[in-house]
Amino acid sequence: MSKFVHIFAAELIGTAMVTAGPIAWGIWKSSGGAGTLLDAAIVSALPVLLGIFLFRATSSQFNPAVTLWLLLTKRVSGGAATAAFAGQITGAVGAALQLRLIANVPPAGMTVPHVSVPSAIIVELLLTLCLLGIIRKVGVISAGDYGKDTPAVIISLGVVALIVLGGPYTDASMNPARSFGPAIAAGHGTSIHQVVYWVGPLLAAVLLAAAEKLLPSPKKSDS
Repeated sequence: MSKFVHIFAAELIGTAMVTAGPIAWGIWKSSGGAGTLLDAAIVSALPVLLGIFLFRATSSQFNPAVTLWLLLTKRVSGGAATAAFAGQITGAVGAALQLRLIANVPPAGMTVPHVSVPSAIIVELLLTLCLLGIIRKVGVISAGDYGKDTPAVIISLGVVALIVLGGPYTDASMNPARSFGPAIAAGHGTSIHQVVYWVGPLLAAVLLAAAEKLLPSPKKSDS
């Protein structure tokens, strides 16, 4: 039980950080602050980097799509996945509500598609598939080939690149919890746009898990 409590706490704090970054950026922009899409991407990626550094020994998923992929590929148990998911939703919603009370800017940090809903789902699916592929490569399959801190840096750089690529189309969430928290705080938790940010990323997790079953397992190095 204590293991699941630790996972819940790590995911709550980490996902709160991941959600708070884009919200803080939205507050900055709404107050007249200047910045580019690249700046927004960096602000979104830095909490990911910090969260992995802080909680990698316990649980550093911070994303229901990552959790679902790990569950489907049997890399985490059902109990651990449940604790992680509960922490992620609690952290995202809690951070968004807290920042709304502080800044009184309800829409800050919300992700909104700038294309049709079907097109946005495809974009989020592809972006999340790329993100999961990066995590799979540097954080799971070949983690031993890198230094201790290198996977976290590569994953964070991947987040920056994917936000720059997908931001103009969907705001590049790739994370249902990160989108759900600000939407709840703004009173838009039941918006049709939430379909984009749940279906796209979670479908990407399912597709990657299915693909892994069809691909041969990589051979481990003898060194």
